[in-house]
Amino acid sequence: MREYQGGGYGYANRDGVEIHLGVVPDAGSKSAKHSAYLWVDDSDALAHEWLAVGADVHMPEDTQWRQHEGAVVDPDGNILRFGSPID
Repeated sequence: MREYQGGGYGYANRDGVEIHLGVVPDAGSKSAKHSAYLWVDDSDALAHEWLAVGADVHMPEDTQWRQHEGAVVDPDGNILRFGSPID
């Protein structure tokens, strides 16, 4: 496990699987939203698959940390972020 240097976020690794964990203010609140992160081989392909079935997709963009990241927001407002490495 390791903590993100800016705080409020961390990572747990085991057997090739990495889970990203974030602090949710007032997690007991009905308005609290949650998020998860998926590492994928091709974030553009995943985004287009989800668009094809009507998901609310925020298309992937390149980040300063060398990931091509996008997100899907579910009907409850939870965020599923996804990204692939920039070659």
